[in-house]
Amino acid sequence: MLQALKTLPNYDPTLFEGAAEGYAQYRTKYPPELFDKLTEIFKLNGQGRLLDLGCGPGLIAIPLRTQFAEVIAIDPSPLSFLNKIFKLSYKFSK
Repeated sequence: MLQALKTLPNYDPTLFEGAAEGYAQYRTKYPPELFDKLTEIFKLNGQGRLLDLGCGPGLIAIPLRTQFAEVIAIDPSPLSFLNKIFKLSYKFSK
């Protein structure tokens, strides 16, 4: 039987605070060919909506933003520095 998922008792929600900017700077980027292939396979044409859950610094949402009418990128970490880099609009909710 499946057991209910539980939050780890020693989980620290602040564990990765401040890591997002370094992650965005140093994490290996996906090659442009990947996005070309996704555009071809899924016949992306600038319409529809992309939902990127756990988007982090936007390594998928940002390269694909021109292939959709709307992009919704959700991450538990506030990534306000992305607004400066990509002129994105964002809002936080808890």
